[in-house]
Amino acid sequence: MFKFLALIFLLGCQNQVEETKQGLSFIASYEIDSSTQFENAPLGGISGLTALSNDEYMAIIDDRSEYAPARMVKFKITFEDQKLLALPLKTITLTKDGKPYALNEIDSEAIVSFGDQFIIASEGSYRGNSRFKPFISSFNQVGEFVLDYKFNHSRYIPEDQGDMTKGFRSNLGFESLSLSPSGKTLFSVSEAALRQDADEDYHAQNIVRLMTMEIGAEGFHKEYAIKLDHVQEAGHTGENGISDILALSDTEVLILERSWTSKLKKQDVKIYKVILNDDARVESTDSLKAHTKVLTKKLIFDFAKLNLKIDNLEALTFGPLINCKKSLIVASDNNFSKHQVTQFLLFEILDL
Repeated sequence: MFKFLALIFLLGCQNQVEETKQGLSFIASYEIDSSTQFENAPLGGISGLTALSNDEYMAIIDDRSEYAPARMVKFKITFEDQKLLALPLKTITLTKDGKPYALNEIDSEAIVSFGDQFIIASEGSYRGNSRFKPFISSFNQVGEFVLDYKFNHSRYIPEDQGDMTKGFRSNLGFESLSLSPSGKTLFSVSEAALRQDADEDYHAQNIVRLMTMEIGAEGFHKEYAIKLDHVQEAGHTGENGISDILALSDTEVLILERSWTSKLKKQDVKIYKVILNDDARVESTDSLKAHTKVLTKKLIFDFAKLNLKIDNLEALTFGPLINCKKSLIVASDNNFSKHQVTQFLLFEILDL
C-alpha cells in the first residue's frame, strides 16, 4: 500500500514537471511588525537566511550590537493551508574569546550553514573616521567564533588611515554568502563595485567581483565580473547593489539585485541567474574597466510584477517543497525602523 501511494506521489510530480513554466511563481507573504520584541531584542534586521532542517532556518541579524548583542535568530517557517508563517524560536548571541561583540566590532550581513557550523560575513565599516575591517568567519551552534576564512585583503580592505583608494565602499562590502548544494564551493560578492574598479560615481560602471572558494582551500581563488543594472528613471539614477546570492550548483548562482532611487522613493528589485564562465574571470585584474568581459545575466523574476509593496529585500534561501517543486524564500531587513516591516515572500520555483 505504501509503495502504491509513493508511486502515485512520484507520478504526480512527474506530470507537473512536464508542464513547468520558466521562472518563479509568487505564493504567499508574511510580515512581522517592527514593534515586535523577541528575547529582549527587537525582532528585525534580517540580512541573511539559511535553511536547516524540519522547516527551521537561521537568520543573521544586521545589528552592530547597537540594539542588542550581535546575534542569530532561529525561525520556524511553514506553509500550510495556503498560509505562510514565520515564528522565531531562539536567539543565539555571537561571541569571540568568550565575550559578545562590542558596539561596531561586527556588521553581520550574510550566513550559510556548513556542517555543524555557520559561516558569517561582516562587511565592516568605513564611515568617516570609524573604520573596522570586514571578515568572513565560522561560528559554532552556540555562536562561538571558530576561525577566519582568508581572502585578498590588499584588494578588498581599504587603507587603515588617510584617503581610501581601494577595497569596499562604505556599507557596500560583503553583503552575501552562499554554499553550493554539493558543499564544495563557497560564493561571496561585494554589494557594489570596489573603489579601484569604478569612479566615485560608480553607478554607470557598477561591475562587481563574484568570488568562489573551494572548501578546504586557502582563500577565494577565483573571481568573476558581473555588471549591475544602471537604473535611470525620469532623469534620476538609482543606487544599485547585490543584496544576496543563492548557489544552484557549483557553477550557477541566483542574484538578488536591487536599486533605490531616493528622489522618486522607488525601489526596483530583480532576481537574475548567472552561469560561471572563465571568459569573465578577473582575479588577475587589479582594476576593472568598462570593457571588462562580464557574466551574462538571465532575468528570473522582476518584483514589479507583484501587486504588493515590497520592503528592503536582503535574504534568499530555499524553502519547502510546493507542488512537488522547490520553493524560494525572500526576506527583508527592516533596518529596525518603525516605518518598515520584516517581510517573508514565498515563491514556487518553476524552472530556472
